[in-house]
Amino acid sequence: MPDLRRMALLWAQLPAESRTARMQAPTLEWQTGDYLLWQIEFQLRNLIWALTYDKKHPVPKPKPIQTPGQLAEAQRKRDHALAAKEQIDKLLGLEGMNG
Repeated sequence: MPDLRRMALLWAQLPAESRTARMQAPTLEWQTGDYLLWQIEFQLRNLIWALTYDKKHPVPKPKPIQTPGQLAEAQRKRDHALAAKEQIDKLLGLEGMNG
């Protein structure tokens, strides 16, 4: 069994750009500059939305683009939901049915 302390030390020393780090922590897909641009872009869309608000023709408030971390979390939740659905279908005897 590998030494966990040594593995933790090696993990802490990995560069954020490494493939291993990005696979383990999807938030590392973007660098700091990317997150800053993401925030600026979203704030500009909010500003434009606020300045062009029209009561007669309301436009929905802008939503931020999902970050790699948010996309990975959504995928994880979908996978868990599908696994739970398959398990429930199996318990109820609905395995072959779609729905």
